[in-house]
Amino acid sequence: MSAESHLRRANATPDTVIVKTVAVVINPADAKMLDYSPAAGAILGYDSAGTVIALGADTLAAGRLAVSDPVAGMVLTTQLGPSALFNPE
Repeated sequence: MSAESHLRRANATPDTVIVKTVAVVINPADAKMLDYSPAAGAILGYDSAGTVIALGADTLAAGRLAVSDPVAGMVLTTQLGPSALFNPE
């Protein structure tokens, strides 16, 4: 296994929180998606845990989160594989 070191880190805009993903989960709902024949190369996973690495001043989390805080979350989307999206560092 190797990490890609040539990817640029995203900058936080005033309304975003950037999280360095450290763990992802394949839960029973993800496993059932296999029955619906996802596209070749699709990566399952909606749940993740990580560490806040950047925090925009205008986010709803401002004042409740800080850089280096551990977080967990779920990405709600109709697309497969939010865990595979660009995650800095």
